[in-house]
Amino acid sequence: MPLLGVDGQPHHYVAIRAEITQRKLLEENNAQMVAELLAANHELSEFAYVVSHDLKAPLRGISSLASWLATDFGEQLGTEGREHVALIDSRVKRLSALIDAILASSRAGRQNDNATPVALQPLVSNVIELLAPPQHIRVEIISELPSLMIEAVKIQQVFQNLISNAIDFCDKPEGRVTVDCIPDAAAWHFSVADNGPGIEPKYFERIFGLFQTLTSRDDRERTGVGLALVKKIVELERGAVWVESTVGSGTIFPSPSRTRRARKPRELPEDRTMTPQQHILLVEDDEIDAMTVRRTLKELGAQNPLDRATDGERALVFLRDPANPRPGLILLDLNMPRMNGIEFVTEIKKDAALRIIPVVVLTTSKEEGDRIAAFSNNVAGYMVKPVDYPQFVSVMALIRKYWITSLTPP
Repeated sequence: MPLLGVDGQPHHYVAIRAEITQRKLLEENNAQMVAELLAANHELSEFAYVVSHDLKAPLRGISSLASWLATDFGEQLGTEGREHVALIDSRVKRLSALIDAILASSRAGRQNDNATPVALQPLVSNVIELLAPPQHIRVEIISELPSLMIEAVKIQQVFQNLISNAIDFCDKPEGRVTVDCIPDAAAWHFSVADNGPGIEPKYFERIFGLFQTLTSRDDRERTGVGLALVKKIVELERGAVWVESTVGSGTIFPSPSRTRRARKPRELPEDRTMTPQQHILLVEDDEIDAMTVRRTLKELGAQNPLDRATDGERALVFLRDPANPRPGLILLDLNMPRMNGIEFVTEIKKDAALRIIPVVVLTTSKEEGDRIAAFSNNVAGYMVKPVDYPQFVSVMALIRKYWITSLTPP
């Protein structure tokens, strides 16, 4: 830096030297740590997704086989044998619920920029309807609920866990659960209250811990993840949640909180309804899952011939062979070898002759990314395979009821 004299000419120079090597090294180190953390989080998400699928598939098979044993060989099994089969089935459902809860907890920690305006009044009303409380329990929204900028799935999980807990633990002949909201200048104060058995003060912190329950899992099938998930979501939204309770008089969970375009139903070509003669193509690599679909369709009285391909590549070969019958419906798994379900549906939507065939995804995955990818390729439906066989039959009944009355391509 020059120092000028009275004549305006530089007479002296001052040099300033700063050592920034350490700062640069620190910045580079921080950038590397952030990159490694992002990579680790991505790998963890992929690991959780794959493990959940690979665990759920055999669980669903065990549940189906246990249900078939009880149905087909109940008399030969005897009372004790049937009890043992029922015990196997209940443990399978417990593990399935635990896997779902762990995945939900993992997803809750992801910071996504998917916040949209969410109207809580219809959302909570839908939650109550889905939970279907028994007749002796009344669930009410006692004040007008606002709209929040938040991920809809996350706030739905909060209310669903709190309300379902209140319903499940009700010990009164006339149960009452209320959802309330009181605004102030700083926040919205939500609460879910009930007149159930209440909680002792010494457990107020414990109940928000992961895998913590206050009752035996043999008495009540609980994962111990619900309230931990509620706490995690609320705190990620810069809120807080706690419990206020008197034993025998009920419980209140207060929670202050800060403040997609609807998809048009897919129109099928107006041709004809699906007939019993039209084939169904099942794209599924798991043998027991394929057996389950066949047995379910038989139980439902469906006469449609069922063809099967064990991965997307084989399904494309089948569809492109003019000697094979054109299916009226494709039931598609997602996680398969060689070519997965998303890759398969992407390919057939490029083919003018194949893209008119309705595709219903039938999968273990509850991942939002899979649903978005599937509907981006114009699938006709997305159904999650339940572990419980009777529930699987109900899911298949919905699919069949819809497609035997829907217009399908020729």
